[in-house]
Formats: sequence, C-alpha cells, structure tokens
Amino acid sequence: MSTAISTTPLPPVNPSLDEAVTLIAKALAAGNVNDEKVRQIVREEIGTPRKISISLNKAPAYEVSGCHPMMPKVLALASAGINVLMVGPAGAGKTHIAHDVANAVGRPFGSISLSAGITESHLTGRLLPVGEGGRFGYIPSPFVQAYENGGVYLFDELDAADPNVLLVVNAAMANGGFDVEARVAGGLPSRVNKHPDCLMLGAANTYGTGADMQYAGRNVLDAATLDRWYVVNIGYHTEYEGSLAGVIPDNSIRMWEPSKASHAQIEERAQKLVTWVWGLRTRVEEKKIRRIISTRMCEKAIKALTAGLTVREISVDLLSGWTPEEKSAVGISA
Repeated sequence: MSTAISTTPLPPVNPSLDEAVTLIAKALAAGNVNDEKVRQIVREEIGTPRKISISLNKAPAYEVSGCHPMMPKVLALASAGINVLMVGPAGAGKTHIAHDVANAVGRPFGSISLSAGITESHLTGRLLPVGEGGRFGYIPSPFVQAYENGGVYLFDELDAADPNVLLVVNAAMANGGFDVEARVAGGLPSRVNKHPDCLMLGAANTYGTGADMQYAGRNVLDAATLDRWYVVNIGYHTEYEGSLAGVIPDNSIRMWEPSKASHAQIEERAQKLVTWVWGLRTRVEEKKIRRIISTRMCEKAIKALTAGLTVREISVDLLSGWTPEEKSAVGISA
C-alpha cells in the first residue's frame, strides 16, 4: 500500500489571536458569553482548522482534521507495510491516533486490550456449539476478520500481554499468515492469510523493559517481539491539548510531514542506512550488548525511507528504548 500525505498551507490568521482575545474580553465585560460564544469567536477570528489530505493507492483522498501531530507519521509507516508500536504515557492519544488511521484509510477498526486474562483464543477465534444439534463450529475473532478481510487493528497495552498471546501476534506479523487449527472444524483451511489492507498497530506505556514505579503491571517483552515493531514515540503535546480546549487553533499545530525525496535519493539513503545498521551490529557484538540488530531492522529502515522519514529520524527511532549507557557503548550520543 503506497501513501502520499500532504498538508494544506496554513490559512492566514485573521485578524489575530490578540484580537480574538480582545473580543472575548469584551463579551465577558458585557456579560454576553458562554462556552459556545467563545468557540464561535475562536472559529471566526482565528481561522479554519488545517486539514491533512491522504491519498492511498490513487484512491480518493481522505481529509483528517483535529488529529494528533504524530498521526500522519503513524499512517505513513503503517501504509508502507510496517507494524507500528506507539509508545508513550497514559492518555497521550495513542488509541485516538489508531482510530484516525482507520478513518483515513476507510477501513474497519478493531482493537483488543492485552491485559491479564486474555488468551490465544481471543485472537485466533473459538470453537462453539453453534450448529444444528449442538454441533461445534468455528467463530472467527475480530482480529482474524481484520487480518483476513482488511482493517486497522490495535493491540493495546502490548507491554501487559501474556508471552503465549504474543506468540500468536508474532507469527501473524512476520509470516504473512498464521495457522488456526480450529478453523478446520468449520470447513475452512487452517491457514489465515493476511489481507494487503490489514494494518497492525500496537500501543504500550513502556519500551518492553518491564514494570516500573509508574506502570507496575507491565511485563518484559521478548526481543523477538520488539524486533517486529517500529517504535514511534507519542508524548504529551501541549499544542494539541490546547487545540482540544479551543485555546490554540488547529492551524498553528506543527504536524509531522514526510520529507520529499526522489527514487535515486531514497536508494542512496537506503545504502547509508544499511551500512549504519551493519556498523551498529558490529559494535553491539563487540560490546556484548543484549540487543538484536537483525535483517528485519534493515527492512524496517528501508520501508520507513519510502514512507517519507529521514535518515536521522529513522536512526533515532530504531534506538527507541535504548539506555544512555547502551548508546554510549556503541558510540552514539544519548
């Protein structure tokens, strides 16, 4: 799935933020103000929200306004075939971003919170007595439906998941399909093949390093699990919060935008990135750092380039969650 993302130019602020504040102050002095009146002044005096136009596979462009500044980056990566793990504190907007991605691509949205009690069958589906005479039949899970038919699916609270559940997620992400033996009872092939328009997202509060004082219910994520995801950091964003409250206009938010590069430039940058990964692998092995520098890292880096990310941005993202000591050991400034 190819993606092109553009943002419309910032409309002029007319008359100005100061003048809007003056109008609100006058309305307050006259006793003629309420929440709706303030919103009306902001809309009329500051300008219209900036919209993000997204075009997928030459389909009609979708417009998304009022979204988190990092939503275009998540969309661009996911549309390039990358499994995106959004990491950030509680309430930063990760789930909202996932919903906006689904709206942008015009696909159904599904999610599951991988908290305690979730088992493999929540993802693979179940055999239930739904047939005539109590005959057992296969009932697909929302994940299987999204995986097989297309959709945006969010694995929420990924760093709270049971390791056995993550084995199912790992298989689905890496191999273009996975096996569900229960499907045979329903007359279906055991193999579930991934639809080209299935986008998989994850959300977590930690980098898979386990529980801390703030997020006590988190588990250590296996290195093979982490290797399958491209991490995007989603922090609290004051400009976005201000826009939600009507204090800051949408058109003043600095949104993530893809870099412009020709095919030749992307090829040159890809070579540079792969060489960087090779050097990183050598230093990690020499220093005996417990980090995996896999072929999949090279693949993620190249796909991220095609999604419009810069070399600098990708090299920072690929080291998300590394400690300052680990970075220093391989010669990278923290």
